[in-house]
Amino acid sequence: MKSRRRVNSTVRRSGENTMDRTLRPFTTDPELSSLASEANVRYETFENFATEGGVIDGVFLGCSFTNVDWYWGLFNMSVFVESTFQGCTFRGSAFSGCIFVECTFVGCHFVKDNLGGECSFEDSRWYGCQQSESTGLPASVPVTTGQ
Repeated sequence: MKSRRRVNSTVRRSGENTMDRTLRPFTTDPELSSLASEANVRYETFENFATEGGVIDGVFLGCSFTNVDWYWGLFNMSVFVESTFQGCTFRGSAFSGCIFVECTFVGCHFVKDNLGGECSFEDSRWYGCQQSESTGLPASVPVTTGQ
């Protein structure tokens, strides 16, 4: 599968000024990691790519994740606000200490990796989030029907 992403973003890293960037299509894990590690990512679209690993500890405001397949992602204390996840699969990913505020999950799957390791959500918190047609999310994320 060819990896790509559509990006027109404003990125703020700790201690840096805001930068307006238009990035070329996503092709490697380091490119995504450099965008998302300790960054504030606003109104970004991530779509149609598969990746492995990576430590993501940024803030995502109003972002859209569509058809993302992520294996062994480590989301450490990431914050997701008003973000949507549609048709995404996370395999053996860890969401440790993450905060999700008013996020929507549609047709997403949080499944075991090839060694049988489950996705984990240790110390993560969910505020006003909803899920439909998704599997593997904690029961504390309300299920909606008829979308």
